[in-house]
Amino acid sequence: MLCAFLLSYLSTSILSPVPNSSALECTNGTVSGSSSSAICGTDTTDVNVSITGAWTVSVSSAGTLGLNLTPTSSGVLSTATDNVNVYTNTPNGYQLYLNSTSGSTDIYNNTDTSQELNHFTATTGTKSSPTTLTNNTWGYSLSSSPTTFSKVELTSSSADSLISSGSKTTGAGDNLPVTYGFMADTKLTPGTYSTQVTYTAIAETPSYTISSISPSELYTNDQTDKTITILTTTPASELGLGDITATITNGTDTVNLTNCSEITSNDYRGATCTFPGGLAMGYYNVTLTSSWHSATYTLTNGFRIRDYRTIANITYMQDMNSDICENTTETTSYASAPTLIDSRGKGNAGSQTGTYKVIKAKDGNCWMADNLNLYNTGASSSEKQLNSTNTDIPSGSYEIPDGITQTSQWGSNIYDRPMVEVAHGLGDYADKTNQYGTWGEVYYNWCAATAT
Repeated sequence: MLCAFLLSYLSTSILSPVPNSSALECTNGTVSGSSSSAICGTDTTDVNVSITGAWTVSVSSAGTLGLNLTPTSSGVLSTATDNVNVYTNTPNGYQLYLNSTSGSTDIYNNTDTSQELNHFTATTGTKSSPTTLTNNTWGYSLSSSPTTFSKVELTSSSADSLISSGSKTTGAGDNLPVTYGFMADTKLTPGTYSTQVTYTAIAETPSYTISSISPSELYTNDQTDKTITILTTTPASELGLGDITATITNGTDTVNLTNCSEITSNDYRGATCTFPGGLAMGYYNVTLTSSWHSATYTLTNGFRIRDYRTIANITYMQDMNSDICENTTETTSYASAPTLIDSRGKGNAGSQTGTYKVIKAKDGNCWMADNLNLYNTGASSSEKQLNSTNTDIPSGSYEIPDGITQTSQWGSNIYDRPMVEVAHGLGDYADKTNQYGTWGEVYYNWCAATAT
């Protein structure tokens, strides 16, 4: 077909011709380099090309095969070839299976089933060891000029049902000739012999994972609308991720990331998403789902919500957690250590408030620098006892002996003091044995401390 375009020019006396120019530039309605009377106008158009896709695999055959054969007394071999096309865009390629779906590996005469020789028997040849066909047997071959044949298996789960494997194909796919052979003699009953076979192509999809998430942690007071970058092991040269969804979860708390869009970084594919916040402290799994890959990638414990505070930022012992200890710098002296309050109040300490110095030691852990503020006030029996209400003792109780006060020592010699070095390297116990309330002092023996 021949297409002709007719272009029409319209001019009036109020428009002056535009002088010839190798590069016209229209600026503020005037053509640069022309007379001041030359006027012009511009407009722009965005051209967007959207390509969608997914991991895919397809298989097709030539359709129904027909074969007319005339048997001889000694037997004659006849063949029919089916052209099977397989296409996949997965980088790991495909596997092609062949099996009989007629309910039998033999091919029966649909006209007369009363005769003894009314079927082709499946050959005994296998995929790895094909054989020549004997009279009244059949099989398949992938050879262009076959002389030996293999049995068509009954199920696709058989190892011998896998007839071919291929890599990522081109746009035209792979063409595989599958030839069926039939050896027949005159003992076969005349008629039509029919069966049905099925080709199954399975794409080998890649096992891509999440390689990193950045930032990998946020603080409880600084979560909202943070941009999270999730990178995968998907090469940038492979199919894109398509529509992306992502979540952060620890099994009980889940947040859906929003505004996810695909990126490439360091030759790998990934996504940026917005984290809306709302999660409690803890470690979380990151899950990214790709629509094109039909795959879900999970990074276990790949994201963390942390407490932003230090020991100096909290008031009560019960507020302490591992994040707070991690955020705190090493304590340099007992005097500089912050004081925390036991929120249970006086506990077994009568009317006195339970307050304790807490330090971060050289071992990186946080410790109480004061001994437990427990003593016998001589008041009610409940104030004399360590039990499951005021301690972590699961059951039973231990009563503080009468006469034991906050300023007396529980145990008179050093052998009753196995908890001597609570300062953990930040003080010398020997210098503090006679000082009440100082760092490392021990006022009770091990039996009292463990309520046993």
